[in-house]
Amino acid sequence: MMEEIDLDFPNLKTELQQNINIICNTKAQLNSMDVTLIHQKNGFMSKMFLAKLAWQQSELGNNQLPKSLILKVTNRNQQSDVVTNIAELMQDNQFSSNFVDQSHNCEVDFYQMIHANKLTMEIFPKCYLARPVTPPTDRGILALENLNDRAALIDDMSTSMTVGQLLSLFEATARFHAWCLTTDVDWMSMFSKYANRYNMTKNFNQVVKNGLQWFQTQKPELSGDLNEEMIVQFFEQSSMEKLLKKLRTITPVVLKHGDFWTNNIFFHKQQPGGKASDQLAAIIDWQMAGPGSVMEDFVCVLAWCTSSVVRRANQRMLIDHYYDKLKKYTNGKVELPEKEAFWQAYKLAFPLRGLLLLCLLNILLGNLVKIDTDDNGQLRKEEMISRAIDCYKDSVEFLSEISSINC
Repeated sequence: MMEEIDLDFPNLKTELQQNINIICNTKAQLNSMDVTLIHQKNGFMSKMFLAKLAWQQSELGNNQLPKSLILKVTNRNQQSDVVTNIAELMQDNQFSSNFVDQSHNCEVDFYQMIHANKLTMEIFPKCYLARPVTPPTDRGILALENLNDRAALIDDMSTSMTVGQLLSLFEATARFHAWCLTTDVDWMSMFSKYANRYNMTKNFNQVVKNGLQWFQTQKPELSGDLNEEMIVQFFEQSSMEKLLKKLRTITPVVLKHGDFWTNNIFFHKQQPGGKASDQLAAIIDWQMAGPGSVMEDFVCVLAWCTSSVVRRANQRMLIDHYYDKLKKYTNGKVELPEKEAFWQAYKLAFPLRGLLLLCLLNILLGNLVKIDTDDNGQLRKEEMISRAIDCYKDSVEFLSEISSINC
């Protein structure tokens, strides 16, 4: 795999040595770099490599020097199964390459913004190199901190996030959003230019219809009460644009993550055992970042990555927790809407992911939810189906409440 990296990035070792020395304030020599391909079945848009770094012997005592990095490289020839499946369903041959290239460049802009403004919030992994895609030939690359030594992911999307994990995540998000609302940095212009990515999804309704058809075939006994026409109409482009526009007038516009689910959220490791604790370590994969409402992120992590029991019992408390922390971190520098407005925005946004989960199960199961690895595979599948049904029911309830208020 080193040959592939050397071919497209012949000066990578030298660039990394230079950048790491600047960041770590040292003068170390990088003797060698061993690169292997990793995580090909985890739904990533780009190719992922593990780069093991061998430093000059005299520098090994410097604990600041990274011993390994994650290289995230754009790949035009073969996308992940998730991206490929969606592109095929939308009947758009250019979707994969265009979408991935723009998403990579968005993440490059994000890390360059973090570096330029010296944002030291722990939730951002260290970035040692950020090079954009320059069409038609040059591939993009990100060299990021390898979090696996100090942090862990939750086992699987079907494994529910805990209340402690959600509290930690929502507070960290509030702190970053407070920066968004009080800084002089024009992040809005920087990331608005990527909004046209969503115009590429002109055939997204076909994804929705195919997902519903799959569900009805798999679970006919659960499909009788589904209002398929309502779901399809909800995801019409004009309906979505109207909803998002309204949502962004209720809560402040911040830099949302856009892909806010458990495979992108690291927690510090428990000791002993090494499993994910309740303390947030980092949020990765900022390739979908853009101006929007925080609720666009929160409904994803609560609908898709949290059990129905935990979500239903704690969702109001978590939204209030975020509001309280946002108020604390903005420290009176901006005027925030009332707390109730954030809860109403959550209910308005919930169907964005609550209804979509039902429509994407055919893609998520087997790709992002492990259903064929051990005896627990069937349990994971049934958990996600049950979660999707509950999300559908709650989406219908929220939509009914909103409709009655607007009458």
